[in-house]
Amino acid sequence: MEALIFVDTSALFAVVDLEDHQHQAAYAKWRELIGDNQHLITTNYVVVELFTLAQNRLGFDAVRELEADMFPLLDIILVEPSVHRAAVGAVLAAGRRKLSSSTAPASRSCAAAASVPPSPSTATSQSRDSPSFPEEEPA
Repeated sequence: MEALIFVDTSALFAVVDLEDHQHQAAYAKWRELIGDNQHLITTNYVVVELFTLAQNRLGFDAVRELEADMFPLLDIILVEPSVHRAAVGAVLAAGRRKLSSSTAPASRSCAAAASVPPSPSTATSQSRDSPSFPEEEPA
């Protein structure tokens, strides 16, 4: 089975925000993963959160660039209502703080959803050999 790499909001935002204290490391890792043709996934929840964050902190042009340049390089998994309910239920059933994302029952529900091949509407459409966002790394 192909390894899936989940990319969250903070990692994606660090790639695009030149002033983020983790930008250089995040940008280098992004280029490495894209260059290695890794299977990068995220969810529609992350997309909405990142759009909101980018719009508020960087402006709407950044949202357009994310949509055009970064998201085609990701498989965006739509969190279906049944997966959402299962994940929320698992977290509530655990009844404790500090659940690990790798061991929490909720993450297994999302991982199961992610193992489904992406639909044509969410499949990557841009060549991973030439990522265009962000256009330059600060010196």
